Amino acid sequence: MMQDDSFERYDEPDMAETLDLLGEVVANVSARVDDQTKALESLRKTSVETRQAAFAARAQTDPKRYGEIVGDTVDQYIGETLDRLEDHSHLFMGQLKALVEITNAAQKATDQIRTSLAKQDAERRRVRTVLPYVALAFVALLAVLPSFAGRFEIGCTIYWGSWNAFGNYCVLAPDSPPWFLPGWNGP
Repeated sequence: MMQDDSFERYDEPDMAETLDLLGEVVANVSARVDDQTKALESLRKTSVETRQAAFAARAQTDPKRYGEIVGDTVDQYIGETLDRLEDHSHLFMGQLKALVEITNAAQKATDQIRTSLAKQDAERRRVRTVLPYVALAFVALLAVLPSFAGRFEIGCTIYWGSWNAFGNYCVLAPDSPPWFLPGWNGP
């Protein structure tokens, strides 16, 4: 076998220096690897924390879970107050319903009164329209009736007169009593 003499060409001090340089390079690489390992460990730790925070955020923003938490909190702290408010609201709604019925009944009564007043007003207007004609007819009847009633014996009696059978006329005597007032002695 042949021996390689190229190895012998280097002297010992050069080899020692090369080995020292190689040791320094390995130490530097090792320090860098240690730094990168620390950085990777820190990155892994941050990644784990981020992942845990993401899961926690997802759990906190879950609408169902959040709704349950809110519901439990409401039941725990203000459930009794809400129950009392519900009872009061039922009572209030009952009273409001009764007030609405009373208001409707009052409105109906008011409408009936208005209708009745309108009818009465229309009747008054009709009477006021007809009354002058009735009064005029009454005055005319009063003016014509005595002369007409005096032509007959019964009419003469109504007017406290005495019937003259010879001339067929009525004589009105001021001292003759009216037939409807017995015991009248005259003026």
